Amino acid sequence: MSLLAGLGPLSNRAPEYQNQNTLVFDGLGRLRYVPLSRRILALPLEILAEIFTHCLPDVDFITPNPSTAPLALCGVCHQWREVALSTPTLWSSLELILDPAALDKGPCQWDAYVYLCMTWLARARQAPLVLSLRLGTGLTRPECVRPILQAIAGMSAQWRIINFDPSLVDTSLLFPNTAAPPAFPILEKVTCKNNTQFTSLLPFVNAPRLREFHTYSYPIALHPDFPWAQITTFTARYASSASCFWHVLDRAINLVEGKFRFQLWKDPVIPSESPTSIKSLDHLQSLSVDTNSEEGTAPTPISVLRHLKTPALKRLTLRQHSFEPRPIDASAFCSWISQSAVRLHYLELSFAPVSSEPLIICLKALPSLVELQLQILRNVDFDPLFSQLTNSDFLPRVEIMHCQFSTASPSNPHVLARALRCRWDAVGITRLRTFWIFKWNGADYFEAIISELQQLQQEGMDLHYRG
Repeated sequence: MSLLAGLGPLSNRAPEYQNQNTLVFDGLGRLRYVPLSRRILALPLEILAEIFTHCLPDVDFITPNPSTAPLALCGVCHQWREVALSTPTLWSSLELILDPAALDKGPCQWDAYVYLCMTWLARARQAPLVLSLRLGTGLTRPECVRPILQAIAGMSAQWRIINFDPSLVDTSLLFPNTAAPPAFPILEKVTCKNNTQFTSLLPFVNAPRLREFHTYSYPIALHPDFPWAQITTFTARYASSASCFWHVLDRAINLVEGKFRFQLWKDPVIPSESPTSIKSLDHLQSLSVDTNSEEGTAPTPISVLRHLKTPALKRLTLRQHSFEPRPIDASAFCSWISQSAVRLHYLELSFAPVSSEPLIICLKALPSLVELQLQILRNVDFDPLFSQLTNSDFLPRVEIMHCQFSTASPSNPHVLARALRCRWDAVGITRLRTFWIFKWNGADYFEAIISELQQLQQEGMDLHYRG
């Protein structure tokens, strides 16, 4: 309001009608009279509409709520309501909660919710839509969601982002079985939650702008002509086997970011599932490989990487969860670094069964590293790793380190203190600006060097420690 007041009158109405007083609660909860300028009502409607778009909740998908925009804006005054209703972008994002619990409250409430959602979508007019369909479990009356799903299907040409679960409703409502697949001219991102009961083909064929595809499990029933070459971001939270990994990489030749998690409780990997030649992915910049197996049958991350050539890779995350872990093969890791000529900026190793010596060998092959995250919950002495930080040729560009260790590692706190001091006072190499360390039951460990740590904090290092 102070900015508007400095601009002077914005209308030809008499000054005494420009302002009025209103009662508001101050910071102490007391009622006070404050001046309320009405000059905002004289703003051009286009500017007011733009201001309204910045009032929307900062979330991916908007859930209708009378206390937040856009519904809250409609209750201020007649003019604001008219502006809000005539601004399609305020209504272009919607999260539909198709919950059977709502049906139990009675058909009237459910009908009112369906009417609200249908009205909401109608107000979006021709604006690109950002939609999320959240379905509860145990939906026993699918006919109740038929009208709204059919309405959404009829607006498929406006989909920009769609997040849906096709496992609990008839997907033919969203994707009618027509002779030609429907067109999605502006669709950019698809997130699909599915299970083994879902067998219908997802017809995202005529989607020239589709770049991101995220699925909870893979393989998934995609149309044979799915535009893999367009996909730059792909996520599979539960890949059934390593062959799924190669299936994606063989087709998504322009992949920039890939995230894969292998779930291999009963499906051991056999060597034939890995390609015999090196797969080159020239555009891949970020890769996350998470292997999870209760029986130790999952492939190690290195066994996956050694068949790849990724010269543009900047970010790498390797996680290994297993009751029978196999250690990281340092020679295989260095061989992959060499064949890819990779210059990593970010590396994360989580729960990897690794000792200090092969880890140091791997890190020496990465002089370009800027950020390192280690979550090694094994009884391994990592004092040799910290000792290496006193050498100027070891990780010379690293600025950020996060370390989480088990009880028995590391053992000598003064080794850490010397390493941090050396990297903070570094000359000729990049200063270590941020360091986080968590050591299980390590209160005594940090107590021995508390004065050195506090001194580094006072000098400006972003240093965090917890035991």
